[in-house]
Amino acid sequence: MPCRFIRANARARARQTTGKAVYNEGLAQPVQRLILLGLILFFVGATCIWVGLDRTPPSWDDAFYLKNSLLLYDAFADGGVYGFIHQFLHGMKTKPPLIAALPVPAYWIAGRRIRAAYAVNLGFMLVLLGVLFHLGGKYAGTRAGLLAVFVAGTMPMLYGLSHWFLADYGLTALVAVAICMIAGFNEGTRWPQWALLGIVCGLGLLMKMSFPLYLAVPIIYVGIRYRAVALRPAPLIAFVASAAIVALPWYSVNLAPALRTALNAGSTSTAKAYATGEVLAWADLSTYLVNAANAGPAIYFFLLAVLAPFAWRLAPAAKSGMLLCALWGSPAVLLVFGHYRDLRYAAPVFPAVALGLAILVDFAAAGRGLKAWAMVCAVLLLPLLSMLQSSFGILGKYKFELGGLLLVEPRFDYARRYDRASWPQREIIFDIARDSGVGYGQKERVLLGSDSVRFNADNFGLAATSLRLPLEFSSTAYDNDPSVLISRVNSTSYFVYKDGGEADTPNFNVLGKTAIQEVRASASFRELAIAPVLPDGGVARVFVNEALGRGARNSAFESSDLGPIEQCNVTFADRIGLTGCSIVDSAQGLDLRLRWKSLRPVERDYWCFIHVLDRSGRVVGQMDHQILRGHPPTREWKPGDVSLEKLFFASKERPLRFRLGLFEPSSGDRLPISSSAFPLADRQTAAILGENTGHP
Repeated sequence: MPCRFIRANARARARQTTGKAVYNEGLAQPVQRLILLGLILFFVGATCIWVGLDRTPPSWDDAFYLKNSLLLYDAFADGGVYGFIHQFLHGMKTKPPLIAALPVPAYWIAGRRIRAAYAVNLGFMLVLLGVLFHLGGKYAGTRAGLLAVFVAGTMPMLYGLSHWFLADYGLTALVAVAICMIAGFNEGTRWPQWALLGIVCGLGLLMKMSFPLYLAVPIIYVGIRYRAVALRPAPLIAFVASAAIVALPWYSVNLAPALRTALNAGSTSTAKAYATGEVLAWADLSTYLVNAANAGPAIYFFLLAVLAPFAWRLAPAAKSGMLLCALWGSPAVLLVFGHYRDLRYAAPVFPAVALGLAILVDFAAAGRGLKAWAMVCAVLLLPLLSMLQSSFGILGKYKFELGGLLLVEPRFDYARRYDRASWPQREIIFDIARDSGVGYGQKERVLLGSDSVRFNADNFGLAATSLRLPLEFSSTAYDNDPSVLISRVNSTSYFVYKDGGEADTPNFNVLGKTAIQEVRASASFRELAIAPVLPDGGVARVFVNEALGRGARNSAFESSDLGPIEQCNVTFADRIGLTGCSIVDSAQGLDLRLRWKSLRPVERDYWCFIHVLDRSGRVVGQMDHQILRGHPPTREWKPGDVSLEKLFFASKERPLRFRLGLFEPSSGDRLPISSSAFPLADRQTAAILGENTGHP
């Protein structure tokens, strides 16, 4: 077997000297196919395990994207394709919405669960690794393709971002696909291939507005090199038209706010807020370079620097691959000498490092026997162990950094260890919902006086959206005027902040303490009797503004059937019945009266969801709530018990209907309807009220 392996190396080296790729021959070898499959399964499996183990709430941007992914799914579930398109075009005005739209099929298959959205990263991982294997095989043989897959899979920049629901991992994969297509262009490239590249670029623009920056140099190079073909009308029109068809609908509606957001991300003020330093200050430049190399990790950049001088000895095909890597990595100049120094912005250029290093390592070790490959495997084992340590802590608390050659975790917080400690955002929201009786056509406003990575308005807003509760969260993090802030504080229904624990983000929330002092000193605010201890050692404080009148809601729990409510019949799993329903019109809105009856005991605390529908079936409001505010909860109901509710939805729009059902908040599971006098929807989990219940 060793002799066969050496002979295979010799043949590969001989082919490499003639500039012929051994991609097709290598691909046909079962051993290499099994290695590729094993690598992909390992990296995908490691990501699945990490996501399954981690219980920390999303931070800022990832919570924002996840919240909008749920809204897009709800729009599709409620309004079909039209509802989805409307939400896609108008739901996210400042950031392209593709990353939020992609989880919709995952929600459809796995249910409305946030963790299902991370399947999108797994799909992009398969695409990225597949592209690298193909390019490695194209320029230096399948062995180089396997090396490229391994190097990319063990890069903290890439496996770290796969644990977050951000646009950057998908952006990296789309850039890789576009680079792969560009690598196949030549004088014979016809307009359909340019059109396909335009589609990929359109998707990239919908992923992130900065997408063209990562492809500008490669496209210009190909356009100049093959200008006899590329500058003809057909390829140009095909490329531009296909990109416009994909991206223009959203940008035609949201170009101005999206452009402001993109420019602000690279502005001097943003750089100052995030402490990324001055553009030409050597200390700041060196810090960025060290931190970027750390995300490699640094050992890969070190090997690349050591082997790069030998690139001139490569075969012509491999030299072409190195040129492609140089074009691919060219945006690094803009990142280094600009204000776009959040490390994740550099993610799309890291696969170029993986591919270039794989080509050079394969050349350096080819034909030098098993000892050379044993040395390569020993070196590559170090980033793999670093990956397992930083993600899962397999070596305990030992800092496996190798003097900075491997990942130094504090310098790159996107690659972090999973954490099993859960945070109580959902429980806090439940308590606010019980106190406020939300669901009257208007959202209760909640202001957060804290803005840390695990306790912020974005992940609270995500939790509220996942629970379908009409709570609107905002933060004091971006306030700079004390008078404006005080006005916001006094106009909010609830105020939440974290007392102790991890500090807020530096340079943000400078007036957070001012807001907290205002609330604690005000006679209008009363602290609720809930103060959960947080995993970071802090305590969550929740205050209600009693000076504000909240929506009126009357409810009662009785042991007999009474009240002027029309008879009806909707039975949920033969356990809970809706035995009465009346809808009374008034000048201000609709008065909805419900009578619930316990038929058999239930083991869970079910809430009622009510979606208000307009003439076209579009959701125009929500009245989701806990029946009787949980006093008592449904799990304590006894057969024969009856509860009465009176809800009010303020609206002058007519006609309106109500889509009603029962669900368990923590899981989102709905009780199926076993019998109903009303039309049913959502796979027989919701009844449509309005046609036969006294609707005007």
